[in-house]
Parts: sequence; C-alpha cells; structure tokens
Amino acid sequence: MGPVESLFTVLGSFVGLVLLYFIIGGLSFFISTFKRVDSDVYGTLPDDKMSEQKKMRYEMRRQEIDHLDTLSCQEMEIESFDGTKLVGRLYRAEKSKALVICVHGYRSNGRRCFGGFVPALNDQGLDVLLVDDRAHGDSEGKWTGFTVLDRIDVKCWIENMKGSYDKIYLFGNSMGAATCGLVAADIPEIAGLVFDCGFTSPMEAFRTRVKDKMPSFLSEPVFFFGRLWCRMILGFDFKKVSTLEEMKKVQCPVLFIQGGNDKIVPKEMAEKLFEACPSESKRLEIFEEAEHSASFYVERERYLSLLHEFFN
Repeated sequence: MGPVESLFTVLGSFVGLVLLYFIIGGLSFFISTFKRVDSDVYGTLPDDKMSEQKKMRYEMRRQEIDHLDTLSCQEMEIESFDGTKLVGRLYRAEKSKALVICVHGYRSNGRRCFGGFVPALNDQGLDVLLVDDRAHGDSEGKWTGFTVLDRIDVKCWIENMKGSYDKIYLFGNSMGAATCGLVAADIPEIAGLVFDCGFTSPMEAFRTRVKDKMPSFLSEPVFFFGRLWCRMILGFDFKKVSTLEEMKKVQCPVLFIQGGNDKIVPKEMAEKLFEACPSESKRLEIFEEAEHSASFYVERERYLSLLHEFFN
C-alpha cells in the first residue's frame, strides 16, 4: 500500500470514528433526554451542590404536597391519542366559575409543581386540574413528549373537561409553559394563559443547557443524530417545534412570569415570547432574584397578587 492509500485509510478510519461518536452521542442524548425517569414525588433531595433557592424550593414544596394530600380531590384518567393513560387530580372550589389546567415542567409532576397554588386558586373560585405529563408522575409512558406530544395530551384534557366549564385557563411552568403556549395557539377559546419560565423551543432549551459544557461544533452534530433517533423512535422532529413562532397566534390574555437569574431558561427568551405575542392583554413580570421555576418561592405574595389580578 502506497503513502496516498495509507493516508486515505487513516482519514477514512478517522471520519468513521467521528461519525460513530456522533451517532452514539446522539443516541445517548436522546435516551438521557426523553427516557422516563421516575423520582420521588417531592423531587431530588437537596445536596451541597444545590443553590440555596433550590433547597428552599424543595422544603417548601414538600410542605405544600403534604398539605395538598389532606385536601379532597377527584382522581381522573383519560386516554390520549396513542392509548397512553394520563392521570390528573381535580381540586374543586366551593363556588366554581372556571377551570385552570396546570401543566408541570420537565422531570416533575403536577403536585410538586403546583401544590402551593391550589388553595389560592380555589379561594378565587377556580377549580384546579393538576395533570401528570406522559412519562411523568402517575401517567403512563416510556418516553417524554417534550412539548410535542404533550401539546396533543393537553388538548385531550381540554376536550374531556370543556363540557363542564364555560372557561378554561392554562397555567404552565417551564416545559409545561411552552406546551401551554402551543395549545393556546391551537385553541382560541382558551380564557387565559399563565406562562411561567417557558422556553422558546425545545432546540433552544437544549442548546442553552450545553452551551457552557460543549462547543457548538460538537453539540450540533449530536443534536442532529439525536433528532434522527427521535424521529425513528417517537415519530417527530423536536427542531420543527417553536413556541416562539406559535406564540404569534396567541390572542388570549397572557401573564408572562420569569426569573431574572434563570440560567436554564434565560429571561431573554421570555422577552422574545412577550414581544411575539399579539394579545391585547399581555403582561411580563420579571422576578429579578429568582432562579429557574423559583419566582413563586422568592416573592410569593407578589406572585399570588398577580394571579389574583389576572384571574379576576
């Protein structure tokens, strides 16, 4: 074998190894992101690596869930478009006038994310439905929907509940907020949307998570192959979903809430979503000291005041 042939053999081997790395990397990214991970209803136990806000949020959520479990609720189950069983818990107000469907964030569940809001919303005469997304909490599913399938699931919940209510609101947190934004774009009859720290798109959320850990010339090929695995296994391409684009269709009242110290979903995303939304009744509130999904725990009274004004 001559020097030229040897060079091509070495280059071919190198390219093959790089390609194999990206294929395996894409599969690893897909599995780590989309595969179901069951955890305690309270969430991950605090450790020394957690910020003080995360530790505070854990303790407060634990108390909220314990209190929530003392309240009466109606356990609900529906079947989504693909046969997946979805579970929710309906907490009724004494004099109900509307329903708020609460959609939690990634790797969370309905009670953990919204347990602290139920009493306050019930006091405003609002029934509250806490849903567990597919592959979360008590709902079925091996793979998460990462807004794409959750969008259809929430519409199934709305279809199931709309016969009992004249008004249905959506209240989403993080991934749940992005999901609710997609649903509000599809269903003009939604009475209003509370959008807490939702991202502009799954792709941008993934990029934000790795931008300080991996250069784009490595992460983008991994995402590319991750998308291929997603299409083959789940049947959709997460890159084609954009809450930012869909927000341009949302006409209902929207309350945007965002932490100013959020490193997972930076406040620039909230500002872009706010600007894109054409609703004549929209408001953006930045909780400057709050980290991701922590605005309610950093300034509880302010948050509850905003909700009281919004739902009235």
